[in-house]
Amino acid sequence: MINVPIPAGCSYGNKSGRSRHEVHRKYFRNETSIFCENLRKGNYEFLIELVPRYTGRYTLNPAKVEMMYFPTFNANNGISKVTIQQDN
Repeated sequence: MINVPIPAGCSYGNKSGRSRHEVHRKYFRNETSIFCENLRKGNYEFLIELVPRYTGRYTLNPAKVEMMYFPTFNANNGISKVTIQQDN
């Protein structure tokens, strides 16, 4: 299971996109949960289409990966900063 946080200034765009590695995807107000049956060692890319709603600087919590039935096996990345600007 992969939990991807959503920046506070954004909302979801098109929810139909899915990777071939995914089994299911759940959209929550503050994060998206992506469920995968089996991921082998390597690099993967999962896309979540977002629409900017409010300009500003936001702190983005770390994404978290864990085994669903053994949550003691987990990993996450670092905290990030996101800036949403208006186009002129």
